[in-house]
Amino acid sequence: MTKNTKILIIIGAAMLVTFSSILIYSYLNEPEHIQQEYPITQNGNEADDGGETVGITEDIHIAPDSGTTSETTQGDEEYDLEELTGFALEAIQTIEITDTLQEPSENSFYQLALLNDYYFNLLGNQLAEEEEVENNADWVARELTAWMNVADETSGFSYSESEFLSYVEQEGYISGEDLRTRTLLNELQLTDHSLYVRGLEIRYLKSYIWNEVKGNFERSNPQQGNESEEDYQFRLYLLFEDEITTYLVENYPELLQE
Repeated sequence: MTKNTKILIIIGAAMLVTFSSILIYSYLNEPEHIQQEYPITQNGNEADDGGETVGITEDIHIAPDSGTTSETTQGDEEYDLEELTGFALEAIQTIEITDTLQEPSENSFYQLALLNDYYFNLLGNQLAEEEEVENNADWVARELTAWMNVADETSGFSYSESEFLSYVEQEGYISGEDLRTRTLLNELQLTDHSLYVRGLEIRYLKSYIWNEVKGNFERSNPQQGNESEEDYQFRLYLLFEDEITTYLVENYPELLQE
């Protein structure tokens, strides 16, 4: 691949991220999605008709992160609690979880994204190939790692598990999830506290991070006189997202080759 070709790929990827962000931002600011705030950078998640993404609602709640699989599942009415609990337990028992989940890391993000996908696949949200599932989980892991590191580099962000859990509770994210997601989270909590927290992180970490760092971007980038509050907040988010994109390109150059 020539140097010029690589440059064109990078520019094209950046333009795609920006365009996707505008579309997602517009979607999330409809009344029924306003609590989700701002969009994710990029991970190909699709939202269901309730504004949630299967499994990971971000994530986002900056964007609906959250499932890592595409939405093709039936509604909650198609399942009973006992059935969902059985699927959740099967996913927890099937996906090999290491003992390195005491704090958020690229490895923990990857493993919980795999577990999340496996669970929703049992409900009928199957991705085409096993490789696709693994690639999807790998992307979630890299993106969340980028969010944490860029937040630290640009704003001195330091993750606090207790503050993260308080934020999730205050925002009422879990109660707003569908029965499928609440059931999985409940079984993670019953299995292991750290496993549960890591499961929350792949859904709500982005929203928490942006809530923590946006004040720094506001201080560094004052609102312009003719700029609406909505446009201002979106501009700030795009500045942060540009940093995320740069980090991903610099730290995962293989993404340009995939």
